[in-house]
Amino acid sequence: MAGVDGVAAYLGELAACCPGFAVREARPAQQGWDSLTLLVNGDTIVRFARRPDVAARLAREAALLPSLADALPLAVPRFTLTCPDPAGGLRFVGYPAISGEPLSPDTVTPATEASLAEQLGAFLSALHGFPVAEAVRLGAEGGTAADWRAELGRLYGEVRAHVLPRLADGDERARVEALWEGYLADDAAFAFAPALIHRDLGTEHILHDPAGRLTGVIDWGDASIGDPAQDFIGVYRTLGADFARRVHAHYARRVDSTFWRRVRFYAAIVPFFEIIFGSLEGDEGHVAAGLAALRGQMPGWDV
Repeated sequence: MAGVDGVAAYLGELAACCPGFAVREARPAQQGWDSLTLLVNGDTIVRFARRPDVAARLAREAALLPSLADALPLAVPRFTLTCPDPAGGLRFVGYPAISGEPLSPDTVTPATEASLAEQLGAFLSALHGFPVAEAVRLGAEGGTAADWRAELGRLYGEVRAHVLPRLADGDERARVEALWEGYLADDAAFAFAPALIHRDLGTEHILHDPAGRLTGVIDWGDASIGDPAQDFIGVYRTLGADFARRVHAHYARRVDSTFWRRVRFYAAIVPFFEIIFGSLEGDEGHVAAGLAALRGQMPGWDV
């Protein structure tokens, strides 16, 4: 978490850009790879972009969310504070906090599991049914399944540059190459119909109350046009395949025979992102954590 001095610097930016917004108290709420989040006055979330590319994503989020708020069955952030940056992005955004706590193995109980899965299936059905053309008009990036394949190919290039050199074991390198190259060569894995997806739907971004009612979905900066299977990997990895299949049972969108293979592949490649991020940022802690996660799940790869 950011220290006192770090929080003070962010609050200085908030005061300079929104002088009419009075800050009585503030505390760090979340510190991620892309942004730092403060809970201000106990009721307002303010997210600060760490890099220019994140500021650009905040601007796209601000353009998209008002339309999603009216189309989805769960609450999404409604920005009441924004601060433009010189490049056309948003330095920070603020919104009334959405009540609830994140989904986790500790908060999903046998009494609430069925209801939560049903609600999440309905949410994903509505999100993935949002008109793609309208999402693009509002600034969502992405496009065809071929575009998605090309993006994965570029990511594999980063894997070769930043991950393979850190694997001293030849068998590990061979397994990574087989995972990526086998998937990228499979035309059937890219026959899906693209949809608007959240793309970062970890369970930490899905909020619920103690009674088992979903209350909202947050952090939409990665929302884009892509593979709907991507939005199942958060619950798949954190709450298990059985829960993910219960969500899928309430999913109204048509899926093809490669759906679960795609989910497994996206779940398998999650550690690569942390290794690449750590390499680019010079953060060996992230590299080590990503490598440990990668090696821990290699024996279970089934894609």
